Amino acid sequence: MPAPTLDLSSFERGAALETPLPLGPPIAPNASARPSLDATVDMRLNASKQATQEALVARTRITTPPEAEAHAPAEVKLPDLPPAGVPAPGLFIADAPLEPRPRLPSLVTAQRAQLSRMRVVILALGGVSVLLAATVSVLLLRNPRTEPAEVAPSASGSAASNAGLLGCRVALPPARISSTIERSVPISAVPLADGKIAIGIAETKTSAVGWIYDPETAESVKSLSAAPGVGDVTFVTPGEPLMLVDRAVSEFAFARSLSPSLAIGVGPSGVLRRGDDGATGVLWPIPTGLKVTPPRIAALADGYFVAFRQGGAEGQLSTGWVSPTGAALGPLSIVPGAPKSLGTPSVASGAREGIVVFAGRTEKANPFRIYAARARFGQQPSPAVQLALTEQGGGAIAPALTAFSNGNFLVQWTDGKVAQYRVHVRLLDASFAPIGDPLLVSAKGTNAGQGTLVMAGKSVVSFFIQTTAGHDELWGASIKCR
Repeated sequence: MPAPTLDLSSFERGAALETPLPLGPPIAPNASARPSLDATVDMRLNASKQATQEALVARTRITTPPEAEAHAPAEVKLPDLPPAGVPAPGLFIADAPLEPRPRLPSLVTAQRAQLSRMRVVILALGGVSVLLAATVSVLLLRNPRTEPAEVAPSASGSAASNAGLLGCRVALPPARISSTIERSVPISAVPLADGKIAIGIAETKTSAVGWIYDPETAESVKSLSAAPGVGDVTFVTPGEPLMLVDRAVSEFAFARSLSPSLAIGVGPSGVLRRGDDGATGVLWPIPTGLKVTPPRIAALADGYFVAFRQGGAEGQLSTGWVSPTGAALGPLSIVPGAPKSLGTPSVASGAREGIVVFAGRTEKANPFRIYAARARFGQQPSPAVQLALTEQGGGAIAPALTAFSNGNFLVQWTDGKVAQYRVHVRLLDASFAPIGDPLLVSAKGTNAGQGTLVMAGKSVVSFFIQTTAGHDELWGASIKCR
């Protein structure tokens, strides 16, 4: 008997099989195995799975349309099944009952629910931990010295208890004041009664300029005039209506006017004084041929404090006192305890004392450090002490210093490497111990150094030289300290 074939043209859109598929003999229905209405449909047939499923779908309908009977394969004999009320596979979504039966949680479902709750708790705890860590990080990274709190120190508190309230910050960022400056001539800055500052510099070797500078706005509000002259500029004293401009002459080098009737300079016989009549006199004799740096002078109420280096880089630091009339108040004194190699000194005035600051090093292989010595009015200086400035790069050079009315000091210095110099300041107490951390004054990435500090009102202004595109400029930054 030839094996029956199954025509799949109705399922494969007209595609014919090249090889007939053999089918087994029909399976006799088992009356005892007939599924009930609540059981799964019995699919144990030897016919094709697709044909059987279509036939089951057709037979499980309550009423079978005549056209469905015509499409049923004749070769497949299905058992006589009563009309079923259970929809066929794939129809549960469309024919879902209105009131589905309650689903009882199995052991797997209960464990999954417990794990879900645990995940929620763990995620919540993790989120809280991340939030707490972020808050702590923000509190630790916040720098209280950048914007110090306005807290009034107790009058009865000691300096140690108030140290946390003291420090400095850059109130106004550095700004350019002049596009040209001659660095061989020191910057001269004089505080005025209205809180502003008079500045005088050598713009070139033979010309001088000046301004009235407002530290609260970092702007030059007025230009100052200078009388014309001949020769290289050695010092500029800002003032109105005209600035005093000192110029070099062979017999009176490094001239510096202390008043219209008194100037100090260096001649062949030593440190000289010159009056308004042009006559000169010797303040302190110096051996012929000994190298001398320009004298640095700080004014006090009772006279002037003078300091200079003699004998070259490995010479000595000398200090002396001059009366308001230009008379020497005793002989020169050597700063004791100074290192072997010395830089050019800078001076400042305190409460009836003079302070000299300078760069020095004990050996050529060592980097430069900043030292300071102080002298009471008319007396010899104390031994030099090294300042704790936390230098960076190739040591510290070019210091400047100013004194506060409460006995503290602000020191400025230059550190870094060639073409990458920076200007820093640091607050010191009356014994030169540091208060707070060093403060960078010049802008990052610039090449700046040298300069001076001047106090005006509630501000201290740092003036320094910044090299831009191969030429020197005058810059200034306003600093607030407490």
